[in-house]
Amino acid sequence: KTDNKLRAPIITVFDARGCREHKNREYKGPKTGTQDDEMCVKVQYEKIAACEDTAFIVLKECLSEMKS
Repeated sequence: KTDNKLRAPIITVFDARGCREHKNREYKGPKTGTQDDEMCVKVQYEKIAACEDTAFIVLKECLSEMKS
């Protein structure tokens, strides 16, 4: 069973076009031979820590705005 309630997608964009020092270790697939080989988008789910105090304040403010 996966607990998705406290998980969110984390998106990381790698753009090393023109960077001679970057060694592309993020992408493991086949190469295209173009500048696309120097770019990559990684999406992964990570657990997000929730602060109940902050969540309560945000909820209270949102409900207050909805009433006005």
